Amino acid sequence: MEYITVGKLNKSFGTKGQIRVVPEKAFKSDLEKSEVWFVEKAGNMIPYFVENIDHSVHFLVKFEDVDAPETAKEITGCILKLRKKDVSYKEDVEVSDLEKLVGFTIKTEEGETIGEIQTIEEYPQQLMAIIKDVSQNQLLIPLASDFMVDLDVENSILVMNLPDGLVESQLE
Repeated sequence: MEYITVGKLNKSFGTKGQIRVVPEKAFKSDLEKSEVWFVEKAGNMIPYFVENIDHSVHFLVKFEDVDAPETAKEITGCILKLRKKDVSYKEDVEVSDLEKLVGFTIKTEEGETIGEIQTIEEYPQQLMAIIKDVSQNQLLIPLASDFMVDLDVENSILVMNLPDGLVESQLE
């Protein structure tokens, strides 16, 4: 079975065995949807069943059968993986795969619409989405996995967490 690294288990939290998760942004929604996560420990993939996820303080997970801080500490610091079939976003995306994003609307995590992808161009350092914003300005948005938060294929929306000032700097 193939697995994809989607984050890391950071520190235990509280007295009930919760663990702080540091997810890769592109895989956060996949983690929220998946009932079983895999922890890489000593070269083995150990399945852990998600009891609940708490977003009130941090991104915290509570696994079944992990009921105390001592038990949680046994897997803190471990790499977190999902089965490849449970992941909607693939890291090894080809240019032809990204071409399918033409027509998608880019939004921020707060729900603000940035614009619609007109075309995708390959630049020396990375792939760029050429978009038209609501005022018909042409903007360049880097299609870096670090910025991609979620992909809603059904509604043709790409949610991104872009660096502060990226859009504004292109409008001046």
